[in-house]
Amino acid sequence: AIAMVMFSDNLQLLEKAFCTLRSLCSDSDDNKHNVARSPGVVDAIVSTMQLYRDNPKIQSSAAWTLGGIGSFPPAAIYIGENGGIDVIARAMYLHDGCQSVAKQSCYALEVLSAPENKNYTLMVEIGVIGAVIHVMQANSDNPGIQASCCMVLSNLAKVNTSIKRKIVEKEALDCIAISMVMHGDHRRLQHNACSVLCSLLCEATFDSLLAAGATELMHAASTTFPAECRDNTKMMM
Repeated sequence: AIAMVMFSDNLQLLEKAFCTLRSLCSDSDDNKHNVARSPGVVDAIVSTMQLYRDNPKIQSSAAWTLGGIGSFPPAAIYIGENGGIDVIARAMYLHDGCQSVAKQSCYALEVLSAPENKNYTLMVEIGVIGAVIHVMQANSDNPGIQASCCMVLSNLAKVNTSIKRKIVEKEALDCIAISMVMHGDHRRLQHNACSVLCSLLCEATFDSLLAAGATELMHAASTTFPAECRDNTKMMM
């Protein structure tokens, strides 16, 4: 963290610092917790993203690092409380044409939006739903990005009816449907898309789901990938 602050103008050093942090957190929850709680580490990453907001390589690497740290719940909450989600969402808008930024930002949000991390209220307030849908629209040809986006929306939709309605109101269903049709042979995408459609189901969204052809899309997915999609499809039916 000290090196990142003292040598903030050295892009090569910053990249090495991010890489080192990811390596430390790759296989140890204790390390993730310790890194997140170490004085200045998360702040240094967030500050670097703010300083180099126009640099897609820095944004991508920093988001990837926050995702790696955040895969341990206490660390994820700390990241949310200290501006990590804000800078990731901003990067998704500023660099919507850069698939590396989109990929790593969506990966980070997929981790940080897990229900046990309790970041959902903050994410909705910041505008993560809109940022995710924006990325889906800008990267419709990338099934990996689409899959991560669907999982972020699924995680948020599981929280309450209000969030389900917000997701539908942001026209997420169109993006999900297009993605399922375009990438019908992508296992992870179909699984995550079925997950979010199932998670969105409630009385307030029922008609919208029917109009979007959710049941037909899920039936097709469960036919192609029964192990991954059948349970969610049964719940929807």
